[in-house]
Amino acid sequence: MLSIVWGDYTGDQSLIGIIGFSIGLPGLVLVGIHHLWHKRRWLLVSTLGVAFMFSSLVVGPLVGAFCEFTINANICGQLTKDKLHWRIEPGRLAGLTWMPIPGISGFEGATVVGSEQIRGPYLRRYRLKLGTTVGPHRHSDDRIISVTSGTLWVASGPYGDTDEKIAIDSGEAFIVPRGFVYAFSAPAGDVTFDVSGTGPAQDFSFQLK
Repeated sequence: MLSIVWGDYTGDQSLIGIIGFSIGLPGLVLVGIHHLWHKRRWLLVSTLGVAFMFSSLVVGPLVGAFCEFTINANICGQLTKDKLHWRIEPGRLAGLTWMPIPGISGFEGATVVGSEQIRGPYLRRYRLKLGTTVGPHRHSDDRIISVTSGTLWVASGPYGDTDEKIAIDSGEAFIVPRGFVYAFSAPAGDVTFDVSGTGPAQDFSFQLK
C-alpha cells in the first residue's frame, strides 16, 4: 500500500519499491538477530517483525513494478483516490456517428468522447434543424452547453415553457444545473451545440399537470 500511495504522488512507483527493499533487508537481518538473541521468549514479536520486513522486502518492489505497467495504472490511481491516472483516448469531431433523438424530429446527436451511460465525463455534439423545438426536460447531472454554430433559443422557466427566450449565439455557453427544467429551439436556422457532463446520466421529460 505504501508503494501505491507514495508512488502515485511521485509518479515513479519503482522508486518506492527500491526504498522498500533497502528498508526491508536490514530490518529483516535485525529482526533475525533479535529472535536468535531472545530465543522463544519473543517468538511472536519476531514473527510479526519478519512478516512486516518481508513485505517491505518483497511486496514493495512487486507492487511498484505492478503499478509501472500502463495497463495497471488506473487500478493504482483508483486505490489511492488522490490522483487518477487517466488513459488518453482522443475523440474525433469529424466523421461522427449521428443518431436521431427518439421522439423528436429534426434533432440528432453523436458521442465525441466518453459516454452518458458510464461513470466519468463525456462530451456529445447535437444538431438541431430549423424549426425544431425540444420541450421542457431536465437531467440527472450538471451540464455545460456550448453553441458551435447558429443561435440556440432557450426557455428557462420556471417550467421551461416561458415565452421569454434567451438567445445563445455561436461561441457562447451556459450551465444547466442538475434537475433544472428548460426547453430550447432553433427558430432562426440550424444549430450545432456541444454538451458536456458526468455520467452515468439520464434525461427526463417534464410534463405540466
